[in-house]
Amino acid sequence: MEYKKTFNRNFYDACNIIKNEITNLSLSTNLESEIDMSTINTKIKLFVFERYSFFGKNRVTLTILVVSENDKTAISMVSSGGSQAMFFKINKIGENSFLEKAKNILENKL
Repeated sequence: MEYKKTFNRNFYDACNIIKNEITNLSLSTNLESEIDMSTINTKIKLFVFERYSFFGKNRVTLTILVVSENDKTAISMVSSGGSQAMFFKINKIGENSFLEKAKNILENKL
């Protein structure tokens, strides 16, 4: 599952909101990695979050890419994991839930 949206928000404000709010989604949510890149006009940040999915009894990830140019900030999110099957996904409830909660935060805070 994925989500994309462009916001008229300062890059650093958007990144701080994402980092703080997503980390506080649940007790098991943690920031696994963050990567910064930039050019003269463009700023890029990649976040990878992980949390425990009670329903699937496993861990799911949420990857968030933030790209900003001239205070126009685009955000893309992709959730992954959460299936116990070997060859195809049986349940996507945990990853869909993670993405939906993050989407609601961004819609309300950015």
